[in-house]
Amino acid sequence: MKMIFASLCIAMTMSLFPFKGEFGNLCDSIDIMLLNSGRIQYLDYKDDHGISYRTGAVLIDASPETVWGILEDIENLGSVLTHIEYYRIRHGSTDQEKGDILLEGRFVIPDFPAQFTLAMEFDRTGKWRKWHVMSAEETASFNKKGIGVLPSGGLIKDMAGFEYLEPFEDGKKTVYYYAMNITSTIPIPEFIKNNIHDAVYARHMGMIRDMAESFAENPEEKVIECSGDSDGT
Repeated sequence: MKMIFASLCIAMTMSLFPFKGEFGNLCDSIDIMLLNSGRIQYLDYKDDHGISYRTGAVLIDASPETVWGILEDIENLGSVLTHIEYYRIRHGSTDQEKGDILLEGRFVIPDFPAQFTLAMEFDRTGKWRKWHVMSAEETASFNKKGIGVLPSGGLIKDMAGFEYLEPFEDGKKTVYYYAMNITSTIPIPEFIKNNIHDAVYARHMGMIRDMAESFAENPEEKVIECSGDSDGT
């Protein structure tokens, strides 16, 4: 019976999550029952370059287009997320299907101050974007070109991540993946790691879900507030 149930889950997963290039194999680790319960699923994902990411997945009762609309309003999003002081686009444009931007921001996570500038690549059609903290050499290169970019600082030594939207139930819902890989300049105590985890996964993903579902219910209203409450495993 367990083998039959597992086979059915695999068949459901393959039909609900068609292959989507670089992030297509994320669906292999999805627990459909857990997502349907409203909880965040955490998993470790290794990309094609061997880099491991702590990854969260949550089911959102809104279409990928609705969720993407929330995500691409980056500067407004920076004023809403509780662990971000601000986001500011320093260079590039989101007025195209694919492209690159330089994104400046600051964490306001307790005991983890950090200023950062990210080089972000996005694909509106594929519904994904990925980023990495700009190196000192990259920052200097842009500044020489007259493009003002602040160096990253605080406790961040390196940081990379991605977001990916997977259609669910024929596109009526969305599985939202959020992944990060952060290394610090000093060893981080466990309680600070917990603060970071709660901020960049549970609260972040919960707020994105709240905003998208609220907008889906009230498309005429601009959603700028949400509770962000979410259970994790």
